[in-house]
Order: sequence, then structure tokens, then C-alpha cells
Amino acid sequence: MKKTAVVILLLLALVTPLFAEGTVADEESDGSAALGMYYIVGKFNMIGLSYHQWFGNHALMVSAGVQSDQMSVLAEYQYCVFSASLTETLNSRLYVWASGGVNVRNESVHEWEPDLTLWQNEVHVNAVTSLGVGMEFVWWRHLSVPVQFGYITEFPYDFGMSFCFSSGVRYRF
Repeated sequence: MKKTAVVILLLLALVTPLFAEGTVADEESDGSAALGMYYIVGKFNMIGLSYHQWFGNHALMVSAGVQSDQMSVLAEYQYCVFSASLTETLNSRLYVWASGGVNVRNESVHEWEPDLTLWQNEVHVNAVTSLGVGMEFVWWRHLSVPVQFGYITEFPYDFGMSFCFSSGVRYRF
């Protein structure tokens, strides 16, 4: 499980430069791409790495995370509703978002009998969907802090819906 997580994170790191714009070192970046840490708290919890890219008012984000007993990969679409420059060093965006992905969880099942104790591992593959509203604050054109609120659901195992909060820290380039 750990080897798979390391391979996914390495692939994410290797693929990121393919989406970078401007290869000349002295050319100023437009800051539309970002790489950083991202987390979600709700019925479904995740902490991991994310890659984010704005295309005008539309954005795509891919995030992958690994915890002790689960591995998750999510893709998110964002649409910018409003953006403003609050000061010379602080910009902000208000956006709506929808995401979907996969959560793979390894659960240990304990079966006890008077003369024998059995431990079995079960792998649960769940789909994850969510939607909500978010704000992104960008300081000095490079430090990005997204803050998102919404609802998240996980199915078919452990079906349920709950409120979620997500945030992170990214470097825009």
C-alpha cells in the first residue's frame, strides 16, 4: 500500500512540469498553476498533495493523499464567480466547486471464536463526490490559501453525506 502511494505521489510530481507555462527563466509567471498541500475534514478525511490550474474562470485540481489505512485520489472542477484585488499584495477569488474521486480503505475484521481468533483484511473501494463554495486568497502572486465549505458523500460502503471543510497551502507559479 505504501509503495503504491509513493508511486502516485512521484507520478504527480513528474507530471506537474508538463502543465507549467513559460520555460524561460526570466519570464514572469502568470501564477495560474499551483502545487501544494491540501486537506479535507468531514465524513471523508484526506491529507495530501494537490496540483491546481486556472484556465480563465475555470479551474481543475487533482489531489492525492495517503493515510495509515487509506489512499485517495480526487479531481475537482471550480468556476470563479467573483475575483478582486484587495490590496497590491492580496488577491481573492470566490468560486463554486464540484469534485469526484476514489477512496480505497483497508479495514481489519476481527472474528473471535472460543478456540480461534481470526484477523482478516478487507479492502473497500468507495466513490467520493462533493460540491460547495470556496475562496482563494493569494498573497504576493505566489502564496495561495484556499478555504472551501460544502457537502461530501461516500458510497457504496459506509454510505452517508456530511458537511465538509477543506483548505491547504499552495505555491503558485
